[in-house]
Amino acid sequence: MDEEWDVLGDFNVVVSMEEQYGYQTYNASGSREFQDWLFDTALVDMGYEGVPFTWSRSDGRDGIKMARLDRGVCTMAWRWRFAKARIVHPPKFHSDHCAIILSLREQPLPNGNFFCCQAAWFAHLDFVDSVRTMWNHSNELWSNIESLQQGLMKWNREEFRNIFAKIRQLLRRIEGVQRIACRRIPEELRADLDKPYQKEEVARALFQMAPFKTAGEDGFTAGFFQHA
Repeated sequence: MDEEWDVLGDFNVVVSMEEQYGYQTYNASGSREFQDWLFDTALVDMGYEGVPFTWSRSDGRDGIKMARLDRGVCTMAWRWRFAKARIVHPPKFHSDHCAIILSLREQPLPNGNFFCCQAAWFAHLDFVDSVRTMWNHSNELWSNIESLQQGLMKWNREEFRNIFAKIRQLLRRIEGVQRIACRRIPEELRADLDKPYQKEEVARALFQMAPFKTAGEDGFTAGFFQHA
């Protein structure tokens, strides 16, 4: 394919079993359909940096399911044009999905040497007085803005002890915890995973499936077996 384009988002499917954790079943036919679609459209996975799973949710019983449902794919023509492009998985917070960030540069994430007004500043008792002190009514608007940017960055370092550095430090800690959580498999869970499947487990998983999900290799949907 000669077109230069890429697609990012939640595909709600994994490419392989290795891209999920904590599941009792694996949708092999869904993975094969997704792989076939990538092949037919000549799209390649862009890979990622950061936590390996983009979605996770607790089942309420001290268990957790995780999967790489979100990704970026592109044509080879786009890949050649943007050879340094990369996908970053930052730590997730409120949502059960983490964001996927597409960067076209080698160093996409800010290092703190830039100005960005922070909401936390407004809660500081001296913020308004500090701004009034930095603002010179005899100067032009843009001159005041530039001076204010430099002054507030210095004020941020001195009053907040650099809020940008604190944010980066906390993000690294959260990402580290989430990375460890993705790799760690409790011994009791590992023992359960090694056990052979029981007939009751297969039946329970079958009846938990949506009846008209993609059919298996034999062409029968889960609904057929649920009603047979």
